[in-house]
Order: sequence, then C-alpha cells, then structure tokens
Amino acid sequence: MSSFVRKGGRRGRRGNVETSTLPEGTKTSTLNGSLLISTGLHDLDQILNGGYNIGTLILVEEDVHGAHFNNLWKYFLGEGITTNQRVCVASPGNDKDTIIRDFPYQSKKKISKKENDTDLRIAFQYKKYLDEDKNLGRSMVKKPQWCHDYNLSKSISGNEAVKANMEICEVDESSPLEEKCRAIYDFLLHEINELNSQFAETKKGIILRVGIKSLGSINWGRITKEDVFMI
Repeated sequence: MSSFVRKGGRRGRRGNVETSTLPEGTKTSTLNGSLLISTGLHDLDQILNGGYNIGTLILVEEDVHGAHFNNLWKYFLGEGITTNQRVCVASPGNDKDTIIRDFPYQSKKKISKKENDTDLRIAFQYKKYLDEDKNLGRSMVKKPQWCHDYNLSKSISGNEAVKANMEICEVDESSPLEEKCRAIYDFLLHEINELNSQFAETKKGIILRVGIKSLGSINWGRITKEDVFMI
C-alpha cells in the first residue's frame, strides 16, 4: 500500500486552490483545478465543463436577427448579481435606467407539496435509513447553489438594483471615440484599484465581472481602421 501524501495535505484543497478561501460564486475545475465562475446558464456551464475560467476575455458576435447574444449577456450579469460579485457595465448610448433593465429577475424554485412531504409511503424497514440520511444532511455544510434560474422577461426592481454590488459607466454618446475608450478605461482602472484595496484590508477575494455591450457598434461613433486597435 502506498503511503504517498500530496504536499500541503489533502484537507480543504482542490487542485491548487484552498476551498475555504474561494471567492463567492466560484469553484475549482475538476479538469485542471482552475477557478471558475458560472455563465448563468446551466446548459452552457455543462458545455464549458463548469463555466468561464477566471480572467477569460469573451467576445460574442451580435446577430440583429436573433436574441442569443442579449440572452447570454443577461445571464452573465444576473449570475454576478445573485452571487454577490462585483459587476461593472458600460454601454455607450444607453443611460443607467436602460442598462439596469438588462439585469434579469431571479426565478425562485417552488417546492411542490409532493417534494416537501416527509410522510413517504415506503416500507417500514427502509425508514431508518431515510432518517439517517436526514441527520447526515443536517450535519454537513450546505454547498451554495451553482448557477441560478432567471426570468428574462422580467428585470430586477429598483430596490434590488440599489442593493446590488454593481457599477454602471455612463458614456456620452456624442463624445469622440477616444474619449469613450478613455472613460471606460479610467472607470475599470478605478474599480480594480478599489477591489485591490479591499483585498489588502480583508484578505477576501472578490470576483469582478465586466460587461461592455455592443463594442464597436454605431453607438461608438465613426470607427476607422486605426480606431480598431484602440478598441
């Protein structure tokens, strides 16, 4: 029998990340131990083997004839708000109220009477095993839900938006492209510095989700070949 023990021990570790200190709304990948966040869509999480890797830059091409991009955008923002992650959004040509309408309403799963009924009709000899499972479940730490459900036809309320951990960068549509890019850059740099300061004080990591809608669209103004590199 081998007596090999991984350096650093087994307790409380997955891959190379301490599970006890993981930021909210994250988990480690079962493939390579990298840190993941949910896309907000169950099926997409499964396709991506759990979700997006931290630090991933995602570009989604918009289709004027379909709503797939807008739905992915809403799921991404909604999951960030639900898991109390920092969400920063920029969208030239849209005011704050318009952007907030992109944040979807979280659906609450209703437990049916049958699911909640503890008076199961089952053979008496199996009831003791059910009781043991219930007691074991109470003693174990409940894991947070991974990926939530959303109703895309509804938006979060004004009170929920105020409580949410989010910031919106309002960019003047009439300003030159260079000023738009500079405003968003300064906005994100300020947010990153603020989170770094919080981490230095609390030693608690916070995930920052950044969403820039319709990058390079007509709302950004006239774009030349040289401007593409700026964006």
